Amino acid sequence: MANYTIQYNKSLCIGAASCVAACPENYSLNEENKAVVKKTLISDKELKKNVAAAKGCPTRAIEIYDEKGKKIAP
Repeated sequence: MANYTIQYNKSLCIGAASCVAACPENYSLNEENKAVVKKTLISDKELKKNVAAAKGCPTRAIEIYDEKGKKIAP
C-alpha cells in the first residue's frame, strides 16, 4: 500500500543524478539527462531512500507528501 506521493518537476531538473545515487531503485536518467521517477506512490519501506533523493536534489525538483497532503521532503 502506498502511503506517500512523489511530485517531480522535470523542468527544474538539471541532471545532477543525486536522486539516482540515493535511490537507484526509483530514479534513473533519460537520454536528455533528466531524472525519471519510476514510481510516484511509495510505501513506508521505500520512504527513507526517496527522502534522501529529494533532499539531495540541488534544485528541489522532487517533493514527497504524506497521505494527508503534508510535505515531508525536502
